[in-house]
Amino acid sequence: MHPIRVGLVGTGYAAKVRAESLQADARAQLVAVAGHTIDKARSFSEAYAAQPAASWMELVNRAELDLLVIATINRDHGPIARAALQAGKHVVVEYPLLVLVFRCCCLFLRYSPALDNLEAVHSQHQYFANRWQ
Repeated sequence: MHPIRVGLVGTGYAAKVRAESLQADARAQLVAVAGHTIDKARSFSEAYAAQPAASWMELVNRAELDLLVIATINRDHGPIARAALQAGKHVVVEYPLLVLVFRCCCLFLRYSPALDNLEAVHSQHQYFANRWQ
């Protein structure tokens, strides 16, 4: 069985914590990273032997990725999670899933069959590494 192939959206503190957890777990492989700029993505991805991506949408469209980890600014969580679920990806999103409760409810109602693919976390460093047991 191959490791879970992961795309990471974000290059800040939470993304660093997630990347370190992924590297520590033989069941996961960090494949690509998208940041606010390609330069940030390049710099971050070099530290974790991953490929830089020009945008989060590029990660959503990469067929080889099994999972998208969203660890970027809060206002972007919803659109990225929605696009990833539509593409059939598994999703781990840093808290909060969405800023407005109404939009969160709409996401749950619209994509309820895909919600088995969604996980929301709040800086639980060990949780992610242990989640896939």
